[in-house]
Amino acid sequence: AALARFEEALLLADQEEDLKSKSNCIASEALLHFEEGEFDRSLKCMESALDLARRNQDIKAESCYLGNLGNLYLKLKEADKAAQLCQQALD
Repeated sequence: AALARFEEALLLADQEEDLKSKSNCIASEALLHFEEGEFDRSLKCMESALDLARRNQDIKAESCYLGNLGNLYLKLKEADKAAQLCQQALD
């Protein structure tokens, strides 16, 4: 049910060409996949959200998504990549 809501919101944001809302929807979807243990799907969504945040020059969202990616890479047992992403989030 939650995934369907995110997809509806994403469609509306896409129609409105609202990059901020679109990145928020995709990041929310990524977190849902994370909670369900679907780390590869979560990673793909979070990378997409990060790309949109960067294109929109949304530094706050970019930092948040980098931190989320760091958490994902920790779950995937890639500590070096996780540390690199978390450092980027702080910079």
